[in-house]
Amino acid sequence: MPKKTMDLRQPGDSRLMSQTIAWCAAQGLPVRRVSPYQLKIGVFNFYPDKGTHNRDDLPAKKVGGFPAFKDAVLRWWEAENAQFKQSL
Repeated sequence: MPKKTMDLRQPGDSRLMSQTIAWCAAQGLPVRRVSPYQLKIGVFNFYPDKGTHNRDDLPAKKVGGFPAFKDAVLRWWEAENAQFKQSL
């Protein structure tokens, strides 16, 4: 069962959380907020203040902060878009 979604922006958000939300929105990524500390972007869970992320199908958390998360998400998003275009 999916976690309940919160308003994307919350009072008191950290700078890292705000910047991550802004970047995801600018990229057109499907982002939602599932807890005060966690963002859900497609198959990814990202915790901006901890600097960790994981995929739903690979539950081990990866460290590397925003740069590592950004690289992983952009690769996934490109593959998703390519798959969608092939299905047209």
